[in-house]
Amino acid sequence: MAKKRIRSEEIDEGNPYLASQDSLGEVHRTPDCVSGFYENSVKPLLDKILAFAGLAVLSPVFVLISLAVYMDDPGPVFFTQKRVGKDKHFFALHKFRSMKMSAPHDVPTHQLSDPEQYITKVGKFLRRTSLDELPQIWDIFCGKMSVIGPRPALWNQEDLVEQRELYDANSVLPGLTGLAQIKGRDELEITDKAKLDGEYVKILRQGGFKALFFDVKCFAETIQSVWNSDGVVEGGTGEKNRRCAVEEFEKISTEKHRRLGKTDISLSPLGFGCASVWGKDMISDQQAQDLFEKAYELGITYFDTGHSYGNAEERIGKILKTSEIVKREKIVISTKFGTRNVNGRLVHDVSPEWIRESVDMSLGRMGISYIDCLQIHGPQISDFTEELYGVLEELKEQGIVRAVGANSFDTEVLEFICREKRLDFVMLDYNIMRRDREELIQRLYDNGIGVVAGAALAESLYSNRVFKIRGKKDIWYLARAMKNFRKQLFGGWKYRFINQVDGVSGSQIALGYVLDNPLISSAVFGTTTMRHLEENAGAVGVEMPAGVLERIRSI
Repeated sequence: MAKKRIRSEEIDEGNPYLASQDSLGEVHRTPDCVSGFYENSVKPLLDKILAFAGLAVLSPVFVLISLAVYMDDPGPVFFTQKRVGKDKHFFALHKFRSMKMSAPHDVPTHQLSDPEQYITKVGKFLRRTSLDELPQIWDIFCGKMSVIGPRPALWNQEDLVEQRELYDANSVLPGLTGLAQIKGRDELEITDKAKLDGEYVKILRQGGFKALFFDVKCFAETIQSVWNSDGVVEGGTGEKNRRCAVEEFEKISTEKHRRLGKTDISLSPLGFGCASVWGKDMISDQQAQDLFEKAYELGITYFDTGHSYGNAEERIGKILKTSEIVKREKIVISTKFGTRNVNGRLVHDVSPEWIRESVDMSLGRMGISYIDCLQIHGPQISDFTEELYGVLEELKEQGIVRAVGANSFDTEVLEFICREKRLDFVMLDYNIMRRDREELIQRLYDNGIGVVAGAALAESLYSNRVFKIRGKKDIWYLARAMKNFRKQLFGGWKYRFINQVDGVSGSQIALGYVLDNPLISSAVFGTTTMRHLEENAGAVGVEMPAGVLERIRSI
């Protein structure tokens, strides 16, 4: 690949990697951007040690995978692809072959018209678990790659290579994972990827313990993305051949919205859960805003959060204040009260004073004048006093709250609410693994109480993804599953077949089942990745393959 000159107008005045440009257009680097002892000596040594240990420990796995690949589709076990290495020199990157021998070479999967026809059965498993990436440990041992660094570009990705040149990111060894993997992986725009790769180079060349600790941090924080079951489409945008609302479905129209009980509130069929994991530092403010805005663009206008969900309400407030896309009057916001922070601990509190204070705090955090839906979070039967009902009615009369409800997965509490008929709606656990809720949902509906389906994806127990621990987010999801789905925790295998249905994903089937119940006003799901958001949004209007619903109901 010919080295492209950088035009003067392309020089970023705030770019620390570019100091000046001569009359021929060549860029001169500042002394701070020159590689040092850590990059030239310590980092390569650590790469060698880690790669050698990885090859030794994983050698039995290499043998088993090699046999499986060959038996599934006879031919070479390894797949090599021309990639751009350090200083834009090409090198052969190694992977376990996951595609048939007849598949086009050097073409990213997402650019194939029908990639599924080329992927082998073993290949699907390897990609889902990222085991196809293991041979790159050999590339690291040979000094062609590093454990941490910019992901190697395809030989024909001139746009990415050119952008990286602006930030000197082509002058380091490509890596198995890097800063871009923390910030969004292949969902990032090329320009954003290049800037993040440049940020890594800047820190790397500061050298010393700071560079070492940052490498360790990158590895620890991105292993959850590199080794998760979602996979990465190298050289692409992170999109796979799946249904997603942006390309294959019409946006969710207001005609499809569903009334919430007897209220005058209509909810989008799908709701976006801005829950605890969304309100922590596991994702950045910008990632949170991008997800929120994308959900809105996809027609999701119901957003569920809570007072105790970290800084989730503050993030929503920032989005409503700064977003040029999301309009307050176009969305329905649901939040919760019932927990109070006391010396770092969340304690249950439904006193009238705390209800009013909690509501005031939520309004202030989000910068709004009213709350559409207010829920008591995890109530006990003893909480439902005339005093509590009085405060809730007062908030409605004052126009501060439009509808009041409860968020509970406790059957006794839900039965009590159904009998009392004092609330406008409930959010309960309803999904393909909680079909026993359907009789209760019918009675709630008959009593004029709207029903929102929480945990609509059953913590993805049907895919076994919840048991794959790759980082903080996964620990949080598993803990929540153990709390809310103890009885169903190990029963997900019965539903694994929904992940194998042609033309529709497992999550779309799971959400589609919930939406097939006309008594459900909205099905709420949460995610921290753009691809999952778009995939889940595709559940609205999805045409369920024949026999799938019947098979689910027969379990």
